[in-house]
Amino acid sequence: MSVGVHSVISGQSGRVKAWNRLAPVDGQVFFWKIEAQSLSSDRIMAKKTPKMWVYRPPKPTPPKVPANLKADIQQRADQLVETTLKPLHLKPPPKDCRFNYLVDLYTKWYRHYFYFCAKYCVANPNALSPDFEIKFARLEYLDEQRFNLAFLRHTGEWITVHSNLSLDECLTAIQDEPYFSP
Repeated sequence: MSVGVHSVISGQSGRVKAWNRLAPVDGQVFFWKIEAQSLSSDRIMAKKTPKMWVYRPPKPTPPKVPANLKADIQQRADQLVETTLKPLHLKPPPKDCRFNYLVDLYTKWYRHYFYFCAKYCVANPNALSPDFEIKFARLEYLDEQRFNLAFLRHTGEWITVHSNLSLDECLTAIQDEPYFSP
């Protein structure tokens, strides 16, 4: 809100909130005009850009994972799951079954992604499904045995933590870092 003195004769525009009369000076009557500025004078609104068709080239195709490399990764990851992750994370079912509990850890391929998965049992007898799967780590094949390593955030978004790692470095990170806990 701005305050200014304006002449009655001038008739300046604006939304008038209040008028207060001042003492006459040299025969002219002045009014104290308190005005609320309109949006057009306070802020300049940006014009909307018109919608239009734009060419968007297709995404580049991801590299194909060789079959022998797939088998090697599957074998080494399964060994990590059986020797390290299962003994560390799998516990016997709780006696008080109020919460979901972890029952299995496993790995699987989907396209050029390799996932570490956890299977949870639902404790509620009225559940829609007796169990569900959560993916907690993902290896994305780049090329020549190099991978991006990501974890699944609670919002469902994959967050890449390490880029361009070898398989050994990825498996060590999954074993040691807290991001990759089922």
